[in-house]
Amino acid sequence: MPRASPAYIVEPLSHCYEQIFLEVFQKFACRTGSKIEFTSRRKHVTAFRAMRRKSGLKMIDADGHVTACLKSEYREIFCVFVLEWTGPDGLRNLMTTMEEYGLRLEYNHAELDRSLQPLAKQYTAEAEG
Repeated sequence: MPRASPAYIVEPLSHCYEQIFLEVFQKFACRTGSKIEFTSRRKHVTAFRAMRRKSGLKMIDADGHVTACLKSEYREIFCVFVLEWTGPDGLRNLMTTMEEYGLRLEYNHAELDRSLQPLAKQYTAEAEG
């Protein structure tokens, strides 16, 4: 009688890293006292879809401010963390969490410039107003 062997799902490497980055983001949320904004009961499915959008997956503080955002470049093995309103220990908390997973923080100057442009416009508009 033939025996069935168990089937294993082999996911693409980029998806495996997205799962790791999502776990890092969740631990980072716990450290900063924020919560991740999920849009459905299927949190991981929603999270992966949100990570791949331009706006990214959002982390919200108790006052309703977006404190951080997680973006994933689909089919590439890196994620972009955008930090706002995370307090004086925000970056330190992120780095500590990433080190627990053996990840290293790198700055991408082009992404940094792109992320800072809207903030510069906002501050200029507030200063003029």
